[in-house]
Amino acid sequence: MHHTPKPIWRRALAWTALTVVMAGVVWLYQRPDMLIMLSEQLWACF
Repeated sequence: MHHTPKPIWRRALAWTALTVVMAGVVWLYQRPDMLIMLSEQLWACF
């Protein structure tokens, strides 16, 4: 079976998206009031 490599732009886009998500998580953890609000909204769904 012949394996075709993925285009470089797809790999770069995936790494960029992963970096943005990780930076967003770090940003949220530095703002505990935001996390409390999100957890309360999530809890209100149940």
